[in-house]
Amino acid sequence: MKHTTRWRTDKARDALAREAHNATTREWWRKIRLAEWPEWRREKLLQLIREGYRVSEAAYELGTTYQDVYGIARIDDRFQQKLDEALRDAAPPGVKHGTPWGYKQGCACPSCKQAHHGR
Repeated sequence: MKHTTRWRTDKARDALAREAHNATTREWWRKIRLAEWPEWRREKLLQLIREGYRVSEAAYELGTTYQDVYGIARIDDRFQQKLDEALRDAAPPGVKHGTPWGYKQGCACPSCKQAHHGR
């Protein structure tokens, strides 16, 4: 019997059953979340960002939130890379990336955000 089945049917609460249940549940939620973000929606978001929209503004245009965008980026590495590239491409000209000043000038790429927050 699979450990996830033991969690649901036998009410087993040992570490193996819990870990298997959590992994299955996590994958189930990820599939649901990724289905809510088909490729056309992702591309539209990236296009809006390249056109100069902030992530929150682009998300609003698509009927969602910036938290939702970053949540999808956290579970989809390919989308994360494309989002980082779009943010870097949308930076104002002449920005020194990876500096707090770059963030203050309007760049929202990961290296400028990281420098701004001091991490």
